Amino acid sequence: AAMITPERKVYVVLGDGELQEGNVQEAIQYVGRSNADNLIAIVDYNKIQLSYAVAVQYMDMDTIAHNFSVNGWNVIKINGHNLENIEKSLSDARKHKGAPTVIIADTTMGKGVSFMEKAAAEGRSIFHHGQQALDNDRFVTAEQELLSRIKESLDAVDNELYFEFGRIRLKPEDFSEVGLRVEGDNTQEAFIKSLCKLIEKEG
Repeated sequence: AAMITPERKVYVVLGDGELQEGNVQEAIQYVGRSNADNLIAIVDYNKIQLSYAVAVQYMDMDTIAHNFSVNGWNVIKINGHNLENIEKSLSDARKHKGAPTVIIADTTMGKGVSFMEKAAAEGRSIFHHGQQALDNDRFVTAEQELLSRIKESLDAVDNELYFEFGRIRLKPEDFSEVGLRVEGDNTQEAFIKSLCKLIEKEG
């Protein structure tokens, strides 16, 4: 797509686990030898894949950066939880000429929720997308921790947080009202069903 429509920016999001796949490596090599400077890849370096931890001794951040660099990519490494880093890296990537850019974002899966961060640090993929939705007890714990962090941030900037979907504005507490407690569904289905409930409620 980047080569067919060079006038448009094309964004690709990759997990660190899938960088081990042969077809992905072939694409990295092929695109890196082009002048597709309208292509921006973002690697979520969270060290966790579907079934187990990524082998960091073979796939650390510097190794990933080297793999892209030797194949002709412009490489930017950032803290994936720092919004200023994210904004600057995207701005720099859009301005770069002559080669595609990869932004390697160092992240922690489940950032902001203590038991999810602990599982990620131990290399366990139990909260990877597609796994079971949280049970009620874990959901309440995660909700309280996240809302507490959000409140701290809002108090610091004296602003109101909301999520906007077209003409509908939703505050964090709105999600609590309908809940994401859809047991038996995976995480994506639970979120989508809850979001549909909220939109229906708001009319």
